[in-house]
Amino acid sequence: DRTWGLYAGVLAEAGIREPARVDHPDVTCGVLHGGLGGLVAVTNHGPVDLRVDLCLPSGAERVRRFEPTGIRPLEAGERSPDGVAVELDLAAHGFALVGWNGPA
Repeated sequence: DRTWGLYAGVLAEAGIREPARVDHPDVTCGVLHGGLGGLVAVTNHGPVDLRVDLCLPSGAERVRRFEPTGIRPLEAGERSPDGVAVELDLAAHGFALVGWNGPA
């Protein structure tokens, strides 16, 4: 089902963007953000492992993944006016909890 692309396109044309997002039909994001940074829960609803780019605000600093065994820093990719990309591995039907410092 490719309807997710239609909805994403309509939101983009309207200038509506979440501070953190993944452009993949099997992945959803729930974002909490404030003046000091943000937290995003990224969920893979699909039956296969994925490697996706998580797009964060361009001012994102100290990006980290919260795991059961501790907190692991994530390497931020190239910065652009649209944001900064962070490569994220998601298990099939799995999730990741990612936080960052900086404006949303």
